[in-house]
Amino acid sequence: MAKSSSIEAESKLQFYPTHEYETRRILGVLGGYPSLKRNIEKEFKEEYGGEEKYRKLFTKYLDMEQQGIKTSFSTFRFNELLNERKYNLIDKYFECILSYSQPVVVADLFAGEGSWLKLFKQIGNSILIGNELEYNRYNKMIEDGLIDYHYNLPFEELELPKKIINIMLFNPPYGISNSERNVRRYLRMSLDRDLLAPNGIYVFVIKKSDILDCSDLITQYFNINNSLVYKTHEEEYNKWNQLVVIASLRDKKLNLDNLNDIAKFKQEQENFIAYVNMEMDFHIDDYNRFRYHSHKMQDVKKAFDDFKYTKVKDKYISHSDKAWKWLKQETEITDLSEEIITIPKNLKSGELANIIASGKINGEISLSDNKARHIVVGGVKTVREEREVKKEDKKGNVLNKIETTIKSVPYLNLLINNNGKLEIKELKVKESEVTSEDDTIH
Repeated sequence: MAKSSSIEAESKLQFYPTHEYETRRILGVLGGYPSLKRNIEKEFKEEYGGEEKYRKLFTKYLDMEQQGIKTSFSTFRFNELLNERKYNLIDKYFECILSYSQPVVVADLFAGEGSWLKLFKQIGNSILIGNELEYNRYNKMIEDGLIDYHYNLPFEELELPKKIINIMLFNPPYGISNSERNVRRYLRMSLDRDLLAPNGIYVFVIKKSDILDCSDLITQYFNINNSLVYKTHEEEYNKWNQLVVIASLRDKKLNLDNLNDIAKFKQEQENFIAYVNMEMDFHIDDYNRFRYHSHKMQDVKKAFDDFKYTKVKDKYISHSDKAWKWLKQETEITDLSEEIITIPKNLKSGELANIIASGKINGEISLSDNKARHIVVGGVKTVREEREVKKEDKKGNVLNKIETTIKSVPYLNLLINNNGKLEIKELKVKESEVTSEDDTIH
């Protein structure tokens, strides 16, 4: 699909924002013990309804314990406020600690106005990444300054540092693109981009039919045996038939070319589908499922600083990329601040050799100004060197011989525009980097 058609199609997609009840319940699941902020219990009791109503709440908790349902009073109190729809009290008085060391990174790449995402900062400790394509919703999302990194881009054009996200909120727009359901398409693209940090969590709030359609991807990439699956609360479920799936990323995705992994995949996918088809209600014990989950902490500011990129139409290159550093170090160009370099996406196995062999090049060049886009040509060329050496034969006679050395030399040429004149900047090869055909260093 052409870019313009893709964007037009996205504007017509079906957006089902997650209900405020469910967003807070999910935060309670992910945030360990949802508890009152320090030194405000007296104020909370008064706003909740006074001592008498608070005592009745505690009595109800004791009755629940006698029935064999074990949970903390803090969790019970949070759940009761949800059931009473007292969202204002939850937002004002409660906190859900996602990590005790430093903030975790939470992202919603289809954020709408950002209401769900912002909860993770209002009553949690987090760094937020939000993306929203529709301009009015995007402006609403950023107006209070709670979103740390925000974008107004089609998902297809959004680029982020790899392994940066600890918690991914996933409630994308429904619809179909190129005969593929959008939920599956966006999930596949997100996984291919490797955005989730090790042990990161995906929070799916999507229709049951879409969960089943994505069951193979979810099984391959996520820890199904430790996942949580339940129906959204009654109002939302009756309207849109959505379920919640919360699952952590596997240490290593299942390899579907490996017989052992194939067997594991088939069994776990079957169990997961059965789990989904049960359409279970949320149980108060479910608050404990991710209570002790450990997130990988990272220097987020450094990750984004390293990822600052130069944009040429739809293509990006990270300033921390090895190709960028190599170009900067090895070519005659000493200042790249005004240059725009286009680098292709990662090649599949065998493609690089085919491109070099065919003589294809990457990029384009403009003669309209001095900020030329570059044509980059690279590869390995064979160089023969001959020199005269003196050697003794078996009888001790000194003979003049011609010694031939065959070297493999990397080359990189940049075709640039220098004040309207086309010039080639050539890679300066260091002698230490030249190898002979038997890979010995000269």
